[in-house]
Amino acid sequence: MDLLKINNLALSYGGREVFHDLNLEVAPGDIVGILGQNGAGKTTLLKAVLGEVKPAAGTVSLSQGARVSYLPQHGRFPRSAQIRGRDVVYLGLEGAKLGFWNQPGASKRIQKAIEAVGAESYADAPINLLSGGELQRLRIAAAIVSEPEILLADEPLASLDIKHQGEIVEIFERLSQQGTAILLVTHELNPVEKLLDKVVYIALGRAAVGTVNEVMSSEVLTRLYGETVEVVKIGGNFFVLGGESGNQFAEEALHGHHHAGHFESAERPHNPKEAGH
Repeated sequence: MDLLKINNLALSYGGREVFHDLNLEVAPGDIVGILGQNGAGKTTLLKAVLGEVKPAAGTVSLSQGARVSYLPQHGRFPRSAQIRGRDVVYLGLEGAKLGFWNQPGASKRIQKAIEAVGAESYADAPINLLSGGELQRLRIAAAIVSEPEILLADEPLASLDIKHQGEIVEIFERLSQQGTAILLVTHELNPVEKLLDKVVYIALGRAAVGTVNEVMSSEVLTRLYGETVEVVKIGGNFFVLGGESGNQFAEEALHGHHHAGHFESAERPHNPKEAGH
């Protein structure tokens, strides 16, 4: 049974059409990558699933009772805030904003989420002493403490080095294996490519949906951008080359693996889809 169905969706923002005719089905455990340039409408799509943006056309349907959690790109507190990592996770609980610290089972749920992301050793440390990767683990714990069926993650790998990216990817892999569906907005395709069941690529008001290999092709991206775009795979990594749009995407979406005219291959986790997922 699908947790999420999107039919012929069109979204507008500020009077401008963001995209149209998007169709997507998401089942338990699916990981869907949402790609595209800045301003293409990736975050707007997540907000439509949350119900914060109303469709201009089409429908967004969640299975009855499905819990949805949102991991925004930026945290709620500055790094200088005088709070512990455990407090960050607490704020992910329903009712936390109202101060319901002693809600039934809260402490156990918080500890379970902390353990799920491997943050036990620093959960009680002030967040200003944590690394970016450690804090991101705790932010993910806050997003899953309510045990959502669907996790919406907006740029969860941003500003992390390859080591910490790999650790976050492994957390998403485990969540997927436990049945959590994940919609993952990312500029970093290569670190997550092997996790993705589907890709949604949004460009210039159009969207393509399919597997990574189906969507990340020269033919599909040329159609989306309306100009010649070449997609190549070197050392197991995707690179997008071509016209102005393609070059900009290569710089934005694959930064860290494409440097000044030469290519680097990045380490990636094994393929969980080949491990029975």
